[in-house]
Amino acid sequence: MSTNGSPMKRILWLISLLLLNCDISFAQHYTADTIFSFPGNKVYAGGFAKVNDDLFITYKDGHEGKGVYAQSRTSGNSELILANNSFFGTDRIWDSYFHSLKNGALIDIFGKLYFTDGTRAGTRFIADFGYTGIGGSLGYDFSRILQVVQAGRFVYLFQSRFLEYGESTDQEEPALWRIDLRNLSRTKIYQDEGSEYRQTKILDSDDNGETVIVFADRGDAGTGLWLASPNRNDIEPLALFDNAEGRFLRVSQWQWSVRNRAGLFFCRKGIDQGEGSDGMVKDSVWRLSNSNTLARIAENCGDYDDAAVSSDKEMLYFTLNDGREIWQNSGPTTSNRLLKLVPAGNGAFSDLCTAGNYLVANYIDYNDWEVINGQYQFEYRVDIFSRDGSQQSLPNVEARCIGDKVLLAGPDSRGLMAYEYDYVFTPEDSQRTKIYGTSSGEGLLTYQQFSDDVLFLYRRQVSDTGLFENRYRDRLVSLAFNVGNYTAFLPSVMHLLEEQDDSE
Repeated sequence: MSTNGSPMKRILWLISLLLLNCDISFAQHYTADTIFSFPGNKVYAGGFAKVNDDLFITYKDGHEGKGVYAQSRTSGNSELILANNSFFGTDRIWDSYFHSLKNGALIDIFGKLYFTDGTRAGTRFIADFGYTGIGGSLGYDFSRILQVVQAGRFVYLFQSRFLEYGESTDQEEPALWRIDLRNLSRTKIYQDEGSEYRQTKILDSDDNGETVIVFADRGDAGTGLWLASPNRNDIEPLALFDNAEGRFLRVSQWQWSVRNRAGLFFCRKGIDQGEGSDGMVKDSVWRLSNSNTLARIAENCGDYDDAAVSSDKEMLYFTLNDGREIWQNSGPTTSNRLLKLVPAGNGAFSDLCTAGNYLVANYIDYNDWEVINGQYQFEYRVDIFSRDGSQQSLPNVEARCIGDKVLLAGPDSRGLMAYEYDYVFTPEDSQRTKIYGTSSGEGLLTYQQFSDDVLFLYRRQVSDTGLFENRYRDRLVSLAFNVGNYTAFLPSVMHLLEEQDDSE
């Protein structure tokens, strides 16, 4: 490498000196800094969770061995709080989950549930709720804990039925449990004895108390919304449906529920089992008002392919008719308003989220596609709606909301598993800011927001050796929500130029 440097490097240095003298800042950006990388090929991280504003937990193979580690964001120090050698295949963890609480977190590894305050001494076993698997030569095992919802000092969770073959017949049936975080005692408050069409689901928690609202089909006792509280070891009726039509009614784990100031909204599914029935699924949007009255809001709310969110607790947004329509509702049944309609066969909205007072909708265009590596790649765009009725579209990207900001995935980063989010967009000023520090091909798996930044878990496929033998490398990074400037970005540019010169 020349002592004087390349011409491009000299030009950049001159520009930087001018900028420093003029006190000009541009080329704003965010920087994603690596906290640590999972080794890949050996351990599946399985996610992470916030314990408090400094500590987070995750599963990894660290310097003290395999297990759950608590790590400080400020000091970088980590501690093995739960040693665990669960594995799938040779050395890979397959199913570990983490649930953030208001003052701690829950660790769920194959149905074994623990509470932690982020220290080894404060990590305690609660109970083994069991696991289910598909059996056969693959031998996948999954936790039976479907839902974990906190209400005050209590945690309510729903333990699923055995849906797969090869399980023991003497295992417990599906059940709703209440766990007292004060002493970690557990109480079974409801035994789900319904058919496969009758599935219990926790719809909402009481932020100001210690109760939750549960959807349950109790046969002759009634179908609808029930209340679970610390005062009774059973659920009590809150608002029941008129089931004179003789249908099985359910809210599956894939269907949504959301609360705003007008009440609790949810998507309810009905399966017609009457004489002469075609067995078609009937689904609809319902509202439980603050006075505990049920009202039907709309039809055809769909399943997990549709989404619903509320913006600053005022508005409900939901998609209907296979994602071709976006509707807005402020509470009463007569206030539905159509925001967007897509003609049949043109495309659909695949997901909705809110960023501050803006609605953000991902759209897939079925008429604009190409075949890449034998797979269909459709055209994507993002539609953003404001409260004043204005709308803007961002072509060739996908979006995910975090607070009042939107992460954007570029057009060349779409994959089968995840998306490479490399820009931050703020709808209020329509500013798109580049994220530096993420590598090409990395897909965002999950994230957790802290007070001043966001932690992201990225995954990158590093090889494909055959059926079920994809190899991945996971990386946990921190993205600080502080905008950088040109002079802060310049050293990384110079570093890249030096690497380029060395390779020549």
